[in-house]
Amino acid sequence: MALKKVRRTLDVKSPEKTPRSRAFFLELILNLLIFSLCAVVALQVFVESKLSIEESAAITQLSLDAQSLAEEFKATGGKLEGMSPTSGGSDITYYYDSNLVLTDAEHARYSLVITNASQRENGVAAITIDAYAGEKLLFSLQGASYQPREGR
Repeated sequence: MALKKVRRTLDVKSPEKTPRSRAFFLELILNLLIFSLCAVVALQVFVESKLSIEESAAITQLSLDAQSLAEEFKATGGKLEGMSPTSGGSDITYYYDSNLVLTDAEHARYSLVITNASQRENGVAAITIDAYAGEKLLFSLQGASYQPREGR
């Protein structure tokens, strides 16, 4: 009896009698779930953008290196000597790690492959430089160098 009197004077309602508190709690839980879902989607977008930025930086650096190798090929008169960290047959391969530092094949994430310098009849030597991220071809660059025939 004394407890009823205290509740009446404080105007405290029991949780069993107020459906408003249940609705508020349910709404709060739904808001947290929606917010969590939005956070997961936003996190995925940020991760994808970071990967895209890293790939873009790699393509930029690899294209600069490929252009430099093509210029070296042209300047040496179409010769591949002195360009070879790793030679396999007629191909020359440069391996790069994830920080775009030259490395060995085991730790490579990217590679530049210089394909056979072919000598054409008109005195032009040509190469193809392919850039790879693993097995995925990023770009291909072709270079050529004119080699005048001896006696001309």
